[in-house]
Amino acid sequence: MTPGDLARALTLVENQGPGWERVLAAAARKARPAARLGITGPPGAGKSTLVSRLVPLLSRGKDPVGVIAVDPSSQFTGGALLGDRFRFDPKAAGPGVFFRSVAHRGAEGGLALAVRGMVTLLEAAGKRWVVLESLGVGQGELDILSLVDTVVVVLVPESGDYIQALKAGILEAGDILVVNKMDREGATMMRDELVDVLSYSKARRCPGWQPRVLMTDAREGKGVPELLEAVRAHRAFLAKEGRLEALHRAQAAQAVLGLVQAGLARRLSGDAAIARRLET
Repeated sequence: MTPGDLARALTLVENQGPGWERVLAAAARKARPAARLGITGPPGAGKSTLVSRLVPLLSRGKDPVGVIAVDPSSQFTGGALLGDRFRFDPKAAGPGVFFRSVAHRGAEGGLALAVRGMVTLLEAAGKRWVVLESLGVGQGELDILSLVDTVVVVLVPESGDYIQALKAGILEAGDILVVNKMDREGATMMRDELVDVLSYSKARRCPGWQPRVLMTDAREGKGVPELLEAVRAHRAFLAKEGRLEALHRAQAAQAVLGLVQAGLARRLSGDAAIARRLET
C-alpha cells in the first residue's frame, strides 16, 4: 500500500464514505497487530512535542511508524485545526513514518470515533508501531485505553492541584507517567509526590505492573530515550504469560460492541417514525 493509497483509505474510513466498511474488512484480514502506544494528558502538557521527539527513536530501529493525532475541531467546519502538523515533521522523523491528524468532531473520550478503524489500516499497511495522541484527558476521557497496549500520561508542574485531578482516573490510566518541562519549578516535587501516591495506590490499568514516573524536557529531547526504554519494558511485561493476547481479546470484544452500538444509533437516527416520536 503506497502512502497515497493509505491516505485515501484513512480519509474514506474517517468520513465513513461509500464502501468504507468493505475497505476496513479487507484491511482487517491483512493487518498484523502493531505495538500500540497512547500518549494522553491535559491540554498544553507538551504531548505533541514529546511525540515528535519519540517517533524518530522508534523509527531508528527500522520499524515503520504510524502516528494518529486527534486535533480540536473547528466550530464552523468540523475539521481539525491541525495544530499537531505544525509541530511534527514526518520527513525529519525518519523513513517509514506516516502522520495523520484527525478532527475530534466532538467525540466523547478524547478520540475520534473512526480512529479504531484507522489503526487497523495502519497495521494493514505494515506499521509496526502505532502512536495515538489524544486530544486531552480528563474525567471520562479515557477511551484511549480501549485502543492501545501502553498508556503514557503526560503532566506538567504548573497543572495546579494535579493529585486531586488524578482522582478522576488519570492515575489509574497510566502505565507510565511523565512530568514534562522538567526545568520548571516544582517538577521534581511533582515527580516525588507521584511516586509516593503510586506506592500505596492499588488501582492499576495493568495489574502487576508498577507504573514508572519519569521526567522529560520534550523541547530539548531530555529524558526521551529513558521514556522509550520504559515503553519497551512495559511491552516486555505484557508479552509474558499471555497478558498482551488477553488485552487484545478484551479490546476486540469492546470494538465489536462499539460497532453494534454505532450501527444501532445510525439506524435509529434514520428512522422517521422514531424521529417524530422524539420530537414530541
